[in-house]
Amino acid sequence: MTKLLDRYNSDKKIIFLHIPKAAGTTLNGIINQQYTRDTIFNLKGINDKDNFDKLCASKKDKIRILRGHMAFGLHNFLSYPCTYFTLLRNPIERVISHYYYIRNNPHYKRHKISQAKSIEDYLMSQEEKFNDLSNLQTKLLCGTSQVNWSKEIEVLEMAKFNLENYFAVVGITEKFDESMLILQHNFGWNIPVYIRQNVSKKPCPTGISEQTLKTIKCFNSLDIELYEYAKNIFETQLQLLDQTFSVKKKLKINQFTNQMYQPFGKLYSFSRSLTLKYLRKQ
Repeated sequence: MTKLLDRYNSDKKIIFLHIPKAAGTTLNGIINQQYTRDTIFNLKGINDKDNFDKLCASKKDKIRILRGHMAFGLHNFLSYPCTYFTLLRNPIERVISHYYYIRNNPHYKRHKISQAKSIEDYLMSQEEKFNDLSNLQTKLLCGTSQVNWSKEIEVLEMAKFNLENYFAVVGITEKFDESMLILQHNFGWNIPVYIRQNVSKKPCPTGISEQTLKTIKCFNSLDIELYEYAKNIFETQLQLLDQTFSVKKKLKINQFTNQMYQPFGKLYSFSRSLTLKYLRKQ
């Protein structure tokens, strides 16, 4: 049953399941404000858990949050109590954003393939197991490595079950500020301030042909249903939060604080970008 945490149990480690192109990079910037570097552990997929296991006991104990692009299930490999949170995004917008990210990122493993294909062709040319534009949110939240995709209903129900039972916060990218408010309350965060990061340059859905949109919807029918389910969880959490304090008032305070932060945040982001470029040349 959806509920809000009355008081976060700091003994639990937090797992941020970062869904690609769902504002996770922006959220990671906020996470960096809330925790010191030695309490954050970054993973490149669930198999990266072995690197966490290699840490000495004292370093493991310090870790408060583990994050990365990974499938659900990391808690099964940890000897610590855990809770999850994630952000889901409108599947149509996520797919379009992800496609153009792949096209514009030479380091992405299917970059060359995407440059030679339209979204439709890309969708239809990839095997279901490896297709990162087809029901990716359901795949990650289902958390099963050996999925029988012929049993789509079972896969979808598993993803729904995981969201309902293992995630302290289910955020929505399109309601980013409200999602941050729930995270702030549940995990005792300071006011989250941010600038948008890693935003893909892409045409909006209205600039995509009807046939392409139809194909995207066809290949993401599970994600579309899961997204609607996640929105219901999110709305319920927001309503519960409103019983604790005025969400509108708190939201205005956060948005005003974030507006004041923008000049400093952009300056910091610009300076950091220049520094990283300089270091890469050395």
